[in-house]
Amino acid sequence: MVRVKVTFIGSVEVEGEPGVRVDFTSIAPSSIIEKSSEEVLYAQQMVQGLLSSLQQAGLVPRYGTPRLIVYLTEKEYKALGSPQINQIYELIFDRGIRLEKVSRETESIDSQQPHPGSSTQEAY
Repeated sequence: MVRVKVTFIGSVEVEGEPGVRVDFTSIAPSSIIEKSSEEVLYAQQMVQGLLSSLQQAGLVPRYGTPRLIVYLTEKEYKALGSPQINQIYELIFDRGIRLEKVSRETESIDSQQPHPGSSTQEAY
């Protein structure tokens, strides 16, 4: 299991129809275990949003090397839950590849074990 973050979303043509390219990049588990105040969380979200905007504009290099790049039709993209920049997933290799969206509560927990009930299965 590897934690990955959506670091790039772009428009492409897939099998002759409009589609989406989604890059998932490995991230190191966070070492911050304690809960932060609302102000700290708000500031963190603002900085992440600003950084992702600058990355999309090409002003700041993208975060790391993609671990997984998928090319999806618009229908497949919506079926995956329409991933957005900075969303975190668990990439699980077990007789195939599975992506599970990580909930907000578990994003800051430093753990390599899945949390029962804390993530929702997105795709196979």
